[in-house]
Amino acid sequence: MELISLQPTNDLLWKQTWKLYEESFPLYERRLCEDHLRAMDEEEFHCQIAVSRGENGTPPTLLALFFWWEHGSMNYIEHIAVNPSLRGQNIGSTLLGQFLAQHVDSTTILEIDPPVDEISQRRLRFYRHLGFVLNDYEYFHPSYGNGPVHPLSILSYPRTLSQEEFDRFVHYIREKILTYTSHSVSSPTFR
Repeated sequence: MELISLQPTNDLLWKQTWKLYEESFPLYERRLCEDHLRAMDEEEFHCQIAVSRGENGTPPTLLALFFWWEHGSMNYIEHIAVNPSLRGQNIGSTLLGQFLAQHVDSTTILEIDPPVDEISQRRLRFYRHLGFVLNDYEYFHPSYGNGPVHPLSILSYPRTLSQEEFDRFVHYIREKILTYTSHSVSSPTFR
């Protein structure tokens, strides 16, 4: 498995990645293509994919997408998704484990649906197994378009966030991340 920066000029991998992105996240949690392309020009945004290199000239196989933001000592994992045909092969845990090992001096944050059903509880167990901890802050994430504001749970690694760190994270979402979406500035507050 190799983690590479995705370039829209690589037509095959770009199309496969965008298809995985659209299939993995609801419309209100993902960018429009033009907003994503604008975000890719942002120095703090890392649009990466995990691939398995093809043999004998065959194209690489897309294993997973991994979109994250780096802001000072904070990393925000915005989107991670494993190719559905390859789930259960430890690709996600390997990818995250390598990422966390390379960013030991940073705090890493991600969001999940509140753990209220079996799927969301299983997702929480997955992240806890990697060392993430659940934070006890009420958090409502805005739609990336015209969809609903929705509650999410905040996970962080390697420890819980202080109130100040949480407030900085929310500010970063509002002031940086949302500028690369079609989110309406007249939408209700999301915190």
